[in-house]
Amino acid sequence: MKKLIVFLLCITINSFAKDLVDIQPNVVKHLEFGINEGELGFKLERLRFEGTPRGLGIDKNYLFYISDDGNKRLNIYNNDLIPMKPIINLNLLCSTERFEFNDDSTVTRRVESASILKLNFQDELIIDLNFDSMEKAGYIEELRYYPNDDYFIFYKDIVFFYTRDMKILSVKNPTTDNVVNRKNFRNSEQTRALFKPHYKGLYIDEKDRLILNGRIQTRDQIHFIEYWKEKHKGMVKPAHAIDDDVANVRMRSDYFRFIGTDSDQNLYWQSGSDKELVTVFDCDGWCIAMYDIPRDSKVKAFSSIAPTGDVYYLAYVHPNSKDYKGANILMVPRYWGYIKTTPGTSTADKVNVRLRPSTTSVKVTQLKKDEAVEVLDTTDIKLKVGATENYWYKVKTGNGLMGWVYGDFIKTE
Repeated sequence: MKKLIVFLLCITINSFAKDLVDIQPNVVKHLEFGINEGELGFKLERLRFEGTPRGLGIDKNYLFYISDDGNKRLNIYNNDLIPMKPIINLNLLCSTERFEFNDDSTVTRRVESASILKLNFQDELIIDLNFDSMEKAGYIEELRYYPNDDYFIFYKDIVFFYTRDMKILSVKNPTTDNVVNRKNFRNSEQTRALFKPHYKGLYIDEKDRLILNGRIQTRDQIHFIEYWKEKHKGMVKPAHAIDDDVANVRMRSDYFRFIGTDSDQNLYWQSGSDKELVTVFDCDGWCIAMYDIPRDSKVKAFSSIAPTGDVYYLAYVHPNSKDYKGANILMVPRYWGYIKTTPGTSTADKVNVRLRPSTTSVKVTQLKKDEAVEVLDTTDIKLKVGATENYWYKVKTGNGLMGWVYGDFIKTE
């Protein structure tokens, strides 16, 4: 029976292999290990990755955040990856492994202690929920199952989370005081009682799934695919969607985690193996892209979604490796969703292709004169460079690299 299941799994994946795309990441920034501004600390303790870079995040303004456990600070880089003043007054941030950016705050997750932190734009800590300490204090019997580190959901003045056996719990009006947080804790029954019939537009279904405006709010891949399969039953798949059976199979058969949402409200999920499979869904739950990113098994990597849909990785080789030479920020550009593309050619030699539409942004590559490219997108407005104003064009080169070129150096057909 097991052999039959494996055989059917292989058949399903191979049947939809045409929808999978292999993409090679581009190195956009190299970071040295050290104590100077912009460098990352490294201190190997007890043969574990402690005292190392822990997480990477990108906010809506394209600021990059790297939690630097070695130097006990949160490193910040501007949109051109130039170091800015780090945050050093909150040691809790240095071991952050997940970042989420809301309209008015930054939410970080510390997996090892099952805690979440929330900061305002003045970098002041306004919420510190440490479920580990709450459980050890004996206040929350249900936390003997330990909350799943990926399943925290903030909504207005309440945070919802799930235990590993998928019981839904909550804390209303969380603060930095865990004594207050314990008093505001609600177990499964008390949390369900909030929804009569809903809680400020949010409701919970019979499977304890949180629903907002007809869309599931979850960090659990099984909840996610089951909900949308139910919603899509009897519906005609839209033209922009791809066959998602392989996504459903892979998301059920491997460890997937939610890694972020872009400015178009597309949702990104990622698995971990010898390749990083990224699966993208639109806001209505249709699978719209799948791509494999080859990864060296020796590399320790973290990922984050930029507002544009590009995937960024922080990667470094294990210190015992002879290839250990600091850390790299790598980028996998958004290749999908560009329906109307235009052929173009460069009008000069050594034309810079940049990471973002700015003359100070990182160079991805250079174009030769008359080199053919595919124009994917343009900026909404003309931008001034020197004495001229023109649009910037997002292009894809013949070898698959993507970036932005100033309009004075691109001719479109």
